[in-house]
Formats: sequence, structure tokens, C-alpha cells
Amino acid sequence: MNGPIPVVFCFDIEPDPREVDRASSESWTGFEKFMLHIDRIRDTVGAATSEPPHFTWFLRMDPQVAEVWGTPAYAIEAYSQALAELTSEGDELGAHPHSWRWDGAAGRWVWEMGDEHWVTHCAQMALDTYEQAFGHPCEAFRQGGRAMTTRLARFIADAGVKVDLTVEPGLPGAFGLIPDEISTGWIESTVVAPTYPYRPSVNDFRVPDQACGEGLLMVPLTRGLGIDVLVERGIGRPHGRWHTLSLWDTPETFRRRLLHRLEDPSLTHLAFATRSDLPLHSDWWSWFEINLEELCRHPMARRFQCCTASEFGDVFAPATPSAQLDSGTTDPARAELWAWGADDPGYIERAELEALRVLRDVADRHRKDVTSLVSALTEMTERLRVAERGRDAATEDLASLRGTATWRTHDRALPMLQTVRRLFPRHR
Repeated sequence: MNGPIPVVFCFDIEPDPREVDRASSESWTGFEKFMLHIDRIRDTVGAATSEPPHFTWFLRMDPQVAEVWGTPAYAIEAYSQALAELTSEGDELGAHPHSWRWDGAAGRWVWEMGDEHWVTHCAQMALDTYEQAFGHPCEAFRQGGRAMTTRLARFIADAGVKVDLTVEPGLPGAFGLIPDEISTGWIESTVVAPTYPYRPSVNDFRVPDQACGEGLLMVPLTRGLGIDVLVERGIGRPHGRWHTLSLWDTPETFRRRLLHRLEDPSLTHLAFATRSDLPLHSDWWSWFEINLEELCRHPMARRFQCCTASEFGDVFAPATPSAQLDSGTTDPARAELWAWGADDPGYIERAELEALRVLRDVADRHRKDVTSLVSALTEMTERLRVAERGRDAATEDLASLRGTATWRTHDRALPMLQTVRRLFPRHR
């Protein structure tokens, strides 16, 4: 990609915990703290791009919020001044419903994905609340927990949503995001979903409809590639795994995945999603700041165009990069280098250079481990030798002691002492 690179920053404004306390309608402290840093974030991005950045803020407006805070419009009412400041800078507000439902029998919130009627009900509440508060339909949407479905995509398209930023391409299906949570249904696999913006088919939200020239635009979050090493029958091969590129990954992880993505000739855009509670976690917030600076220091940052979701939809038409089209051909020589052959994400992304770096790091770690092991074995061997010499000396001393008059007297006196103890036991 030689022209401008659109960058969409999605900030989800939501309660601090996922399973909120129904009896405590506390303020959203994470968002309040996030607002203390927003000017510095804006300055960092603006200095890199040489133009004012525009962000998109996605508001939680759903049954969970309505039940705990008394209205789905809580964030709009409680933080009206903050939201006005954001929109005055050119930022956009969108909807970010979660499908939590209270289960009285379990006494817990349930992440409801199995009931499509409930999922669309949550989305309807968010869109209605938005329009009632701002006087115009919501144009930007992000479903919570990456739980997009074909039915939901059709629903929000019919409701007039222009841009969706839910899809995280490359991820397998799952029964839930967090093991400790109760959930129903299934998060759809997005392994086959494109990494470029597209208009979804009415039959499958993960399949582009090349004939469609208008309507809902899916803007996938940016996909990162991680490289592992799998050992089978004594042979180590690299194996690629797709992850969503997150600004609160560890800096080393983020940097590697970012550099690989920016080197991709089929790159169409960058899109990142961040929860508003991030400032409440010191490590994550520190990593976020480091990674944001890393992103803005890259030479390609001069080409970044930081826009809102709707601006992206207005200016950047969906396109299918030729580099991402599957030609149906396979390179056997490259494929055999990877653990999963031609199906391996590393093979698909042509990440041999990155795999070489990882293999070198693994080899270096093994060398250091072997060196440490040899050093430890050498030290242990020396200790055993010292112990053996001490044992030999003790054996000699014992032998010499047994030859003394004192020891011989002890041998003769011991049976007599034992007889006396039996005849005159101690009274307890």
C-alpha cells in the first residue's frame, strides 16, 4: 500500500468489571481515568501524523447497564461533558452492546450468545438509546466479545449502521472469552474472514459480497501473527498463530507483530480496540503507552490517517487486495518448512523471516540452558567429589577410633548398662 494508511482507534466506554455488582451502581472509574490521559494520547498520535487525530468511542447501552444503573443511557447522562469534549475534537460516538443476562437461579450474569433474539434485543436497545439521546441513527457499531453473527450483521445493516468493527480475523470459534464466566452459545470462527474492509454477504458475515456496492461495511481489527516452534519426532518446525493485535500486549510481542503487519504488501488499514478500564491495570496501561509510542515512531506513521469509523466508510471504499486473493497454488518448498504445511498461518502470511528470528531465539535459549546445565552438573560433580573425600576420611577416623581402648571399653560396658536399665526402669 503506497498511499495513506487509515487508522481507526476504537475505545470502548464500559463498566470496569465484566460481571458488575447488581447492588452497586458505581461510576465507571476506568473511563474517568482514561479521560485524564486523552490529550496526551491525541498529541502523541497527532505529532506522528501531522494532523489532528479522530477517534471512535463505543458506548455500552444494553440491558445489563439498564438494570444496574437504571437506564441504558447512563454513560451518556453521567459523562455528557466528557463526551461533548470528545466530539468537539472530531471524535465519533458509536454503540457497543454486550449480551449479558441475569440468571437468578445461578445468581450470576450469563454471557448470552445462544439466544439470537436476546442478542438482537441488546443491539436494538443500544441503537434506540443512541438515537433518542443524539437525535440521529447510530452509524458505528462494535458487538461485545467479538460475538458477531450473520443474523446480527443483517439486523444492524437494516437498522442503518454504516460501519462495524467487531470482526477479529484469524481466530477460531469459542464457547466464551473467559473460562470462569457462564456463557451460552458459540462465538463464530473468523479464520476465513478477510483482513481487509468488505461488505458482508447476507448468508455469512465472514464472506465478502463483491457485487454489493453499498450498505454495511465490515472493518476488521488488525490481525497479528505469532510464531511458535512445534517439535515432532525430534524435528522442530515453526507454527504460526493469528492473534488480534492489541495495544496492551507486552511491548516485545506488539513490536514483532506490528513490524510484520506493516511489512505486509496487502495492508489496507490498521484498527485497534481498547477497553476504557485499561488505566486501572498498571502493567497493561504502561504497555499501552509504550506500544502507542512504538506505533507512532515507525517511519510509516507519516502516512497514517487517523479517522473515525464513519470517516473510514465515507472515504475508503472496500477493496480486495490482489495479494490476499487465494490463487489456489501451493509452494511445496515453503509449505514443508511449516508445521501445518500450506494451511499454516505462517505459510499463508509468508513469514519465513519472522520464523527464522524465532528459531534463532529458541536456539539461543537452548544454548544458554545447556550451558547452565553443564555448569550446574560440573559444580555438583565437584561437590560429590568433596563429599566422597570427606566420607573416606570419616571412615578412616572411625576405623582408628574402633581400635582405641576407649571404644573397646564401651563395647564391654554397653551390655552391662542395658541389663541395669531393664532391671531398674525409670519411674514416670
